[in-house]
Amino acid sequence: MIEDSGVVWLATQRGVVKLVNGKRAPLAVDGLPDGVVTALASIDGALWIGSVDGAAVLRDGKLQHLNLEALGGARSVFGFQRIGDAVWISTDRGLYRVRNGRLARVGLEQGMPVDTVFQLVGDRFGNAWISSNRGVLRTQLTQLNAVADGRGRLLIERYGEIDGMGNAQANGSSGPSMIARADGSIWVVTAGGVSTVDPARLQRFRERRAPPAVIESVQQDARPLTWRQQARLPGGHRLNVSYVGMSFLLPERIEYRTRLEGLDNDWTERGRQRSVEFIGLPPGRYRLHVAARHPGGAWSPHEAMWAFEVLPLWWQRQDVRLAAVLGAILLLALVYRFLLRRYKTHNARLAELVRKRTEDLQLQAQRLLQANQEKSELLTRLRIKSDVFERQAHEDALTGLPNRRHFDEALARDISRARRSARPLVLAILDIDHFKRINDRYSHASGDAVLHEVGVLLTAAARAADLPARLGGEEFALLLADTTLEDAQALCQRIRALFHARHGWGGVEGLQVTFSAGVAELRDDDTGSSLMQRADQALYQAKSAGRDRICVG
Repeated sequence: MIEDSGVVWLATQRGVVKLVNGKRAPLAVDGLPDGVVTALASIDGALWIGSVDGAAVLRDGKLQHLNLEALGGARSVFGFQRIGDAVWISTDRGLYRVRNGRLARVGLEQGMPVDTVFQLVGDRFGNAWISSNRGVLRTQLTQLNAVADGRGRLLIERYGEIDGMGNAQANGSSGPSMIARADGSIWVVTAGGVSTVDPARLQRFRERRAPPAVIESVQQDARPLTWRQQARLPGGHRLNVSYVGMSFLLPERIEYRTRLEGLDNDWTERGRQRSVEFIGLPPGRYRLHVAARHPGGAWSPHEAMWAFEVLPLWWQRQDVRLAAVLGAILLLALVYRFLLRRYKTHNARLAELVRKRTEDLQLQAQRLLQANQEKSELLTRLRIKSDVFERQAHEDALTGLPNRRHFDEALARDISRARRSARPLVLAILDIDHFKRINDRYSHASGDAVLHEVGVLLTAAARAADLPARLGGEEFALLLADTTLEDAQALCQRIRALFHARHGWGGVEGLQVTFSAGVAELRDDDTGSSLMQRADQALYQAKSAGRDRICVG
């Protein structure tokens, strides 16, 4: 490579050599490639160096290595080409673009048909020409930049020996494999000699009128079909339609697209594929449209079109489906009638059996009743009296809760048990707020009903191990064994929320009932009396603070 100043740069098998006035000049730059150098280019006053170990840029005596291997794994560099504000690098892992200091890659993953490319040049029509060992590739520069920016996928046209190249292998040996001449033509070095292409002529070819498309043949399950006369086809078969573009100019490069109206209204590009296959088309009417064009040209407005109808299979016919639905309904009706009759018969037999067994049992029961009537009556009277005495001794008649006597016994027992097991014990005393007002305003019967409902609510809210009791009047107690003070407060708060959620206490519409509560936890020096006293003091604090609250003593 020769600079304008007359300096000559040589790419050798042992790095880069600089010649000034025909003499080798020293290079006092650290990191220059010392292996096989495969590409050199002078771009914007900088020397771009490609080797089997990657790429580097020498600018103002400073060397910068491009980390190609980290982006796609490229190592060998074969060429540099500046187009616009970007420099394109040809490597063994596709093309790399350097623009504004940022590196991007276009390789196999982005649609490049080959891994190794040797040179890229641009033409006057916005195309990029790329040499490779599998022919010359052409794409649009705008699309190439878009793919490098991460948008879309690359569309490539490939030219080889069938298009007039001496050989598809275009690696250029030890020199550039492709150049663009001043007259606009592209020259390519191949293993079979030099090949040239004139992009202007190719552009005129692309601008030729697109060939019309015609349908050649139709096959159904690999059997020819007289498709022009036969437009009603049985369903459930494979359909293959062959078509062709009417042109003698490079017919093998004509591109096609199809659209099956009735299934998908969008065009599907088929490339150079000259047939399309449909399998298992659902019943219905269809129109197949086929259009053709020369590579890169406009699509022909003269489309081939074939209208056909796919007939339903026997089980797809509406009358068959309707008959199947009616048959299913009839079968369900018959099964239902059969099961209903069987159910009624079984029920009748069961009812008769129950009747007979019931009569036998009634007869036996009558005999037993007659024999034991006096004994049963006596036992019943004794049991009733015993229950009455027991309830009177331990149960509050109005609320059904344990009374004060029962509570005192349970308190002494639970305190003793708590001391032996070192488990917590909490006492809560609840007092109905303004209960006297309820008696005075709504009658004592309403007051009694309120107390009864309080007993029911406390029983429902208490746990299995808890003991709710009525101490007297409107005062209730909760004895909570094996319960911490915090858990006891939480339980009282839940009961308080249940009180708030209930309306119409005692059968009085709109009547709201609240309570005040004092909670105390058993201490080491507590007795039953002292524990009750501390709970009473906490209850007094709750009442003094405005009622409808819970205090701890």
